[in-house]
Amino acid sequence: MDPQALREQQALITQRQGQQYAAQLLQQLQRQQALALAQQQRAGGAAAALGAHASARLMPGLAVPAAPAEDQDVAPDEELVEAEEDEEIYEAYLPARLAEGTPHPDVIVETASLASVKPPAVTYQHHLQDIVAAASISNAQLETVVYANQRFAQRLPGGARAGFFLGDGAGVGKGRQIAALIREFFETGGSRVLWVSTSTDLRYDARRDLEDVGALGVEVQPPEKEALPKGQLSEHYEEGVLFVTYSLVAKIGGQDAGNRRGLLSDALRSACNGQPPPTAGRGRGRGRGRGRGRGAAQSAADTQTAAGTAATVPAQPLTALEQTAMTLANAGVKQGSRLWQIAEWLAGEDGSGECMIVFDEAHRAKNLVADENKSTQTGRAVAAIQNALPNARVLYSSATGASEPLHLAYMTRLLAPGFRDTFDLVSTLKKAGLGSLELFCMGLKVGRRARWGHMLNKLEQLPRGATWRAP
Repeated sequence: MDPQALREQQALITQRQGQQYAAQLLQQLQRQQALALAQQQRAGGAAAALGAHASARLMPGLAVPAAPAEDQDVAPDEELVEAEEDEEIYEAYLPARLAEGTPHPDVIVETASLASVKPPAVTYQHHLQDIVAAASISNAQLETVVYANQRFAQRLPGGARAGFFLGDGAGVGKGRQIAALIREFFETGGSRVLWVSTSTDLRYDARRDLEDVGALGVEVQPPEKEALPKGQLSEHYEEGVLFVTYSLVAKIGGQDAGNRRGLLSDALRSACNGQPPPTAGRGRGRGRGRGRGRGAAQSAADTQTAAGTAATVPAQPLTALEQTAMTLANAGVKQGSRLWQIAEWLAGEDGSGECMIVFDEAHRAKNLVADENKSTQTGRAVAAIQNALPNARVLYSSATGASEPLHLAYMTRLLAPGFRDTFDLVSTLKKAGLGSLELFCMGLKVGRRARWGHMLNKLEQLPRGATWRAP
């Protein structure tokens, strides 16, 4: 965001905040009057008269409602008060620049600050006319497909394809949006997708979402409850959606995991002229892949850097496959490991890496730099595969993607202009303070959620029968 646009954005926010403050003051005085009138009914009217008189002095133009009848029991409507408070924070969300599609079945809201940010113009032409006409996806969900593909068409300063963050809350349908993006990718010639989630049981939900958006020919692999096969995945799956968990992707090291055959291993030997491949420095580790001391910090930095340093990059230009292999080796990914195996499948025989990677529940990788010198193995794996496949279309999906600046480090494809890498971005945001962090989040414009105002919650205590009592 250029300085002029930033100043205009701040001025607009200031104006909206002033309007919201005035509205909040008026609503607060109205609530005080309602409470005072209720007290008048119970206590004889003295306190209510005093409260109404004070309110009239503060806001002369405010009309004071008439006192209720003697036999009328007046109490403040707690649900109404909560709804009014919710209105102060959230505003109804509608796509600002997308004209097609049916409205979302539930009311979607976003914070008032995000509502002040206008999205860019729509320039991408999607290929989902059939499911849009059938109302299989709403206009809000279609908007994600359009803007994500516009973002994928951009390149970061280092040459990698830009990524997209899907931060919608419950009720908007992140699974349906991911499925629609995958179908759009296949409609435009794509063939291989990696979908990383928290549990293998969620692959059934993935299949259902793909069927709902008309992607009937897109297979989710492995089928049913089968485990991911060993060896070269291209011998088993020519194309489709590879659905795996973070715990599987995090298997990047340990003992040299066997299979040194394959396109990537051959490319690594070629890049190193037959010499032993480079190894990334690491600490001794501490459970679940946690590094210790300088080794872990160095390994995290290695995953954010292009393939190798001057000591490990050969003199001759590298092919795409050699570049991928060198990047993985410099990040400490062992040949034959699960991450090596998956990256080889996504890279393809030509090494172009024209694939799509979906990090569902992406906050699982948030500890790439937990305290600036330690990283989880999951965080390192997520960063390594992104750096190894610069042409991949990367989608981050999470309602809680980051709770502090340090948790942004794994989103290497969201790099804003003017920063060397996400570590530089995180450091700058930490020093700049809360205001700059809010402006950065507003620039991402994420955080839609369904409004639950129509829901009623009731807590009941049920007696326990004899069968439920402990012996």
